[in-house]
Amino acid sequence: MDTQQCIKCKEIKPLDMFYANKQSKNKKCYRCKVCMNKVTIENYRKKQKPKKDWSTDEGFKICRKCLNKKPINDFNIHYGKTRTKDKMRNECKECQKTHSREHWKKIATRESEKKKIYHLNNRKVAHGWHLKSKYGITLVDYQKMLDLQNGKCAICGSDKPKGNYRHFAVDHNHTTGELRGLLCTQCNTGIGLLQDSPDLLLKAAEYIQSY
Repeated sequence: MDTQQCIKCKEIKPLDMFYANKQSKNKKCYRCKVCMNKVTIENYRKKQKPKKDWSTDEGFKICRKCLNKKPINDFNIHYGKTRTKDKMRNECKECQKTHSREHWKKIATRESEKKKIYHLNNRKVAHGWHLKSKYGITLVDYQKMLDLQNGKCAICGSDKPKGNYRHFAVDHNHTTGELRGLLCTQCNTGIGLLQDSPDLLLKAAEYIQSY
């Protein structure tokens, strides 16, 4: 087996104990792997910055952003993978909010465009999500309501939502949240401007009939 002497430790070792080096004559480094590793570790430790002491009184924590000592309640729980012993975030709630606002400002336009494109390509899914989140009904429930109205507005009888809208508006009681029916855009806007008040609607009808 071929051997070589390490210029650092002066020991004669097999060639497989030396890293490859294309520039040397035998294509091997002049120092053995052990010596090379020692130098690498020493250089790493020289460049490594000393760790800060973040320890503080019990029930308190130092925010890594603003560097202020605050009660532990001023920090949110870290629900992801974390190395912190207390399982809390390293930045306080205020710094986290500030970072979130700044981050959203950077991506707001991009996310808005992505949302528009998604809605255009997935109109049915987007409509179903809107119905579920705002009114607590599904697309099936919406279709049943529309079928009971023969596919028309519950007030004017129009078979089109009108305006730039593709679907009839879900009319509901703004106080109790009770669903009433499906209306076209104009009828829904009209009763909304009259504050959903039967008295105002009757007065408006009397006013029109008086001329």
